[in-house]
Amino acid sequence: MTMRSVPRPAPAAAAAALALLAAVLAPAPAAANPHLAACVDPASPLRTMAEACRRALDWGGLSRREQAAAWTNTGVALAEFDRHGDALAAYDRAARADAGFAPLYVNRAISRARRGRIDGALEDWTQAIRLSPRDWESRLARSGLLLQAGRAAEALADADAAVRLVPREGAAQHARARALQ
Repeated sequence: MTMRSVPRPAPAAAAAALALLAAVLAPAPAAANPHLAACVDPASPLRTMAEACRRALDWGGLSRREQAAAWTNTGVALAEFDRHGDALAAYDRAARADAGFAPLYVNRAISRARRGRIDGALEDWTQAIRLSPRDWESRLARSGLLLQAGRAAEALADADAAVRLVPREGAAQHARARALQ
């Protein structure tokens, strides 16, 4: 694949991904592993979170879902430091722990796209949508990537799906308008 400029998600996107991970894991017994809470806390500084995730994984006693979340958050931290190769390895570990964990595909798609691996990124967005069909933000992200790849009809289909999910969301309307140009 050729390298393409991929928009860098705002820090808010990373925070939202971490908040999603925290919400997914909220019922988990963090007391069993003293490092898990800091690993999934969206308020943790990235370096602190990455270290807490490493310690949580080393400590053990995590469910497969918790392992996937810890590896995904490790990947998020690495990606924020522009270490996308290492981030991809962490996301692959997350997939081995729990292939049904949608946030890993969202974040792996972002890292793949930043490295110019458009086809792999599209596969990951597709898997994220398969696992979380009401995730309109993943549909918008895939729509933008499809548009960059010159696949306007598919981009429009994703934007239309996002508009159906959140009809009042301006970003969805904007993506639909871009796909129609």
